[in-house]
Amino acid sequence: FALACVFLFALGASAAPRTQHPQSKSTKKKTPAASTPAASSAKASNLEQLCRGLKLKNATPYYTKLSAIANQKGGGVTRTRAALALGYYDLGKDHFAQAAQWFSRAMSDPLLHDYAVLYGAQANIGLNKNVEALAALKQYKKDNPDSVLMDQAVEMLGTAAISAGQPGEAVAALDLYPETKEKPALLLLRADAHAAFSQPLQAAIDYQTIYLKFPTSDVAGKAEEKLNSLRGSLGGKFPAIS
Repeated sequence: FALACVFLFALGASAAPRTQHPQSKSTKKKTPAASTPAASSAKASNLEQLCRGLKLKNATPYYTKLSAIANQKGGGVTRTRAALALGYYDLGKDHFAQAAQWFSRAMSDPLLHDYAVLYGAQANIGLNKNVEALAALKQYKKDNPDSVLMDQAVEMLGTAAISAGQPGEAVAALDLYPETKEKPALLLLRADAHAAFSQPLQAAIDYQTIYLKFPTSDVAGKAEEKLNSLRGSLGGKFPAIS
């Protein structure tokens, strides 16, 4: 629940009191209650409670209240973060169309914009809007080279590229990513991209690497099955076990 952790951190950061500088009586103006640190903290606390409510079995009342906040005009970061939480909730329920709409509203968040982009792309993949998702993910990689979610971003990019009929984009992205060779799921994706790009030998090498180097991984069975399917077509070119 990576987004939830970052989201709650952001709430805490946005609610942190700011240093107030003393003003003379002649220039001091009355501060509206809604903009005081106490009011901001109360909003953040309420939003956090509503977000936690989305994890309950009956999340409907919390979803409804968050929707009201997200649909407010001029609600600032409270509105965008409510939209972000709702988008992540709907994404987890495979409600891709609604999730995409929420993430679109969350794009203007000054702190969590990149999460809205990343998970918005995932929603678009679910909607088969792969060209749109691919463009967003390429930009995400460019803007966030040190992202802690880069594994996920690269995997989504590869999936979107293959589905969009651009397996070469997937191969290039996975070749450039240094963690690919150590991640069975990414190796499998690159092998699938090679296969879709009419590069069966390179695909077989990646499938074989998974089978030999990561035999207990979740994708080892799929890799073995796909490797065997290439054995006949490659004939003497089938990679030898080293």
